[in-house]
Amino acid sequence: MSELSSPLIGSPTKTTGQRVREGVLGWAFLVPALLVFGFFMYYPLATLVQMALHRESRFGESIWVGPSQIQEVLTGADFREGLIHSGLFMVYTVPLGVALGVL
Repeated sequence: MSELSSPLIGSPTKTTGQRVREGVLGWAFLVPALLVFGFFMYYPLATLVQMALHRESRFGESIWVGPSQIQEVLTGADFREGLIHSGLFMVYTVPLGVALGVL
């Protein structure tokens, strides 16, 4: 019988330089994706917070109003009604979609 050898047995271990190069190569592929993700995720979020805390005048100047504007929106009747409608929509459509997907 012939002796079977595994490629892992007896193979040389990687040197520190090879590990560093692999790490740099991994980050070289990862950084562009993180930059694109960050731009399309965090830039709109930061803009949203800035817009929520300011009120624009007719002449384009931004006036600081603070969290009072957010409190006004969250305690309004329209917001509450929208939450109720969204919840009902979810309660009816999600189980229906799951049931149709199972069939």
